[in-house]
Amino acid sequence: MSKPNFSYITNNCITVFVYKRLKKPYDNPFVGSLFQNDEQFLKFCRQYNYYIKQIPRFSKPLQATFKHHRIRNYPVMFLDDIEIHWIHEKSPTKLIDKYKRRLIRNKGLLPFFFWSDSQLYQFHPPEERERIIASFLEIPHSVYFRMEEIPKWKRLSMHNREDLGGIQRLRWGRNYQKFVANLMLKKISVL
Repeated sequence: MSKPNFSYITNNCITVFVYKRLKKPYDNPFVGSLFQNDEQFLKFCRQYNYYIKQIPRFSKPLQATFKHHRIRNYPVMFLDDIEIHWIHEKSPTKLIDKYKRRLIRNKGLLPFFFWSDSQLYQFHPPEERERIIASFLEIPHSVYFRMEEIPKWKRLSMHNREDLGGIQRLRWGRNYQKFVANLMLKKISVL
């Protein structure tokens, strides 16, 4: 039996680093996107086969401030009721071309979902956070990255204290991106 081919999907743009490290073409139409609503990302993952078939719609571009106070507009895509931010893109026209090309490459691939604890985008009380994570881990081919050890999710999540530099907590940035990309690659290598 041959090994399944996966398309790697995250709730943020960390997938870019994984595809680059794997030297694999972008076969995921959502590379470079950002899901800012945790419940929507969970719903998207649960109903992936439905949402991947939806025709994209766009809202008015949103403004974002990046490093050095650079402000620019970026497209916001809707797949039915799911809102996806494309902060690395400038126009819906160029984005839709990339999206369609990647969608063609995506045919026949199984989605493999990754979600990082520190990238829950909204505040959730502990019980709600636990419910979201537990619901996500029920989805086939899903892995949750956490900054702390959670015994009941040990089998379905990844944690590497050595990569974290002991007790040092990583903030979003190059170190964090490398940390998550390396953990994803470790998990991918055992699939």
